[in-house]
Amino acid sequence: MAELGLEGGFPVAELKTRQKHRFKEQLKATPGIHDVLDGISLPMAIASGSEKARLDYTLGLTSLLKYFNGHIYSAEVVKNGKPAPDIFLLAAEKLGIAPKDCLVIEDSPHGIKGAKAAGMEVYAFTGGSHITPAIRQSLIEAGPHAIFDHMNQLITRKAA
Repeated sequence: MAELGLEGGFPVAELKTRQKHRFKEQLKATPGIHDVLDGISLPMAIASGSEKARLDYTLGLTSLLKYFNGHIYSAEVVKNGKPAPDIFLLAAEKLGIAPKDCLVIEDSPHGIKGAKAAGMEVYAFTGGSHITPAIRQSLIEAGPHAIFDHMNQLITRKAA
């Protein structure tokens, strides 16, 4: 490990501190997301593989925390993370909504597979800054019910 500079182990705390600083300086909400969320009157939840502390921090920075009324669920609270359906089923249960009546917006192949395994409709969002052509292709191959690349397309779909 000496060649990598990891003599004392992987510097998790330092990495999280640096990441938090970078989020504070550079993280921006996905364009159009506030307009979409402002127009939704149905219950909403976040079902994520990220740590709860990170979710709360990043949603706070982007002014998105207020939309979810405490319904923010991390894979830390379920036995199996994505692609298992556990986190999606938990979110639906907490919202009091049958899985078949849920719509999931996902940006990962594991998430698409998990939402489908939960019996939920799932749309792939390909407009995130982390989406490369290879990731986009893997999202398509995961078999979502629909694919979109800008949040305003959700508003258009809703009206159609």
